[in-house]
Amino acid sequence: MEKHPDDLLTGDSDPFKGDPNFMASLARGLEVIQAFTPQRPLLSISQISQKTGIPRAAVRRCLYTLSKLGFVYAERW
Repeated sequence: MEKHPDDLLTGDSDPFKGDPNFMASLARGLEVIQAFTPQRPLLSISQISQKTGIPRAAVRRCLYTLSKLGFVYAERW
């Protein structure tokens, strides 16, 4: 059974563990972007962390980077 993209970096069954070509940091950033939906365009760091399973500190760094690159908008840091 193929893993759902939302589950790629959660739990102990990471299918990409040990894959030298897989960029976990990019996957995390994309997971953060995927947390937003048309129905939920505004999310807090805690909400994203809960939704993705990514630690809050890592979510904050992802959002900071994504905002500097123009992919997300943040009211404050």
